[in-house]
Amino acid sequence: MFISKLNKALNHYDPYGQLRVNSFQTLTVLICFFLINFIYSPPYLETLIIILAFGLLGTAKIVSFYKRQQATIIFSVVTTIYAILVNMVRDYNFLSVLMVGFGMGTMFLLSRKFPFMAGIAVMANLLAVVVIKFPSAGNSYVYLNFIILICFYLIICLGIMNLFPKVYYVRVWLRACFLTLDAFDEYFRISAIDGDTPLDDRKIKHFITLNSFTRNISIKDHGFRLRRMNILIMKLYMFLIAARNNVAISTETELITIANALKEICLAISESRPCTNTALTTKIKDSKQYVILEELRSSWNKLCSKI
Repeated sequence: MFISKLNKALNHYDPYGQLRVNSFQTLTVLICFFLINFIYSPPYLETLIIILAFGLLGTAKIVSFYKRQQATIIFSVVTTIYAILVNMVRDYNFLSVLMVGFGMGTMFLLSRKFPFMAGIAVMANLLAVVVIKFPSAGNSYVYLNFIILICFYLIICLGIMNLFPKVYYVRVWLRACFLTLDAFDEYFRISAIDGDTPLDDRKIKHFITLNSFTRNISIKDHGFRLRRMNILIMKLYMFLIAARNNVAISTETELITIANALKEICLAISESRPCTNTALTTKIKDSKQYVILEELRSSWNKLCSKI
């Protein structure tokens, strides 16, 4: 009962599982850092881990894998420079206030053009002023050593992120695909009953997110097949819009048949099994939608056998 409620809550706040995958990736990076500390015991490791952990966790909601890496790099560089500047004047109260004001003001001005800088400004200020402490102020050797170490650990961090199994991102894509097809199933049923009923535009975000997730998956990780399925789903959506605007002639039976076929594919995706039920589309065998649904079913069956 508890597991069921927990799973429902997680699916509500993290519908695609992206945040869970990125959190697991962050945990993997931190475990590797702890192992390095256990073997080599490098200096400033606690500070380095805090900066990189904040950077990884703060970017966990970014959809694009490559943009997340870029954001992590930017956050680490900005926080490191800001922490060094604050530490250089920490023995002078007035200069410290000016430095903090100058740093925060600069980052918030940059946030007008780069909105993500607003979040970086808050976290960087927290780390630089409250958390990060250097052994001494104004020691250039300490600063240089810290910069070299942060670059070294940042390279390790990015390497682990790129070695992280991409199959987890395929699972995230599958969840988005399931929600998209489930929403389309509902759209087709509503259109069959009453074509004038407005659709829930909030659910179209699943289709937009689906295309965003596809960019994270390379061709060798089934990216070509996923993009093909995206195109087929887009064709179904275009047909739905055309039917609702009376551009394409469609009957209630045809729309319900398409909805039933989509529901069957949804069930196959949720159960990670091939979709073998071809009887649902026989009623519309002479239409273009039949070809699209059969190609969609065939693409899923091929993908299902590979993952």
